[in-house]
Amino acid sequence: MEYPKCQGLVHTIEEGDSLYKIGKRYGVRVSALLFANPYIDLYNLQIGDEICVPVLSAAAFLKKSKAGEPD
Repeated sequence: MEYPKCQGLVHTIEEGDSLYKIGKRYGVRVSALLFANPYIDLYNLQIGDEICVPVLSAAAFLKKSKAGEPD
C-alpha cells in the first residue's frame, strides 16, 4: 500500500516518544497526527519509525519555535 506524501514534517520516533509528546512539541493535536498517519499503531511506536507531523510548513514551525528563544 502506498501512502500519500507527508504534508508537513517527518518526525523520527525516539525513545520515550508518544503521540501526545510529539503533538506538544510541534503544536499539533493527537487527532491530527492520527489522521495524517492512518497506518500507525498508537500503542506500539517503534524507535526509528517515521511519522508525518501535519504542520502548515516547516518554516512556520521553525519561526514559532524560535519565537520562544532568547536573542
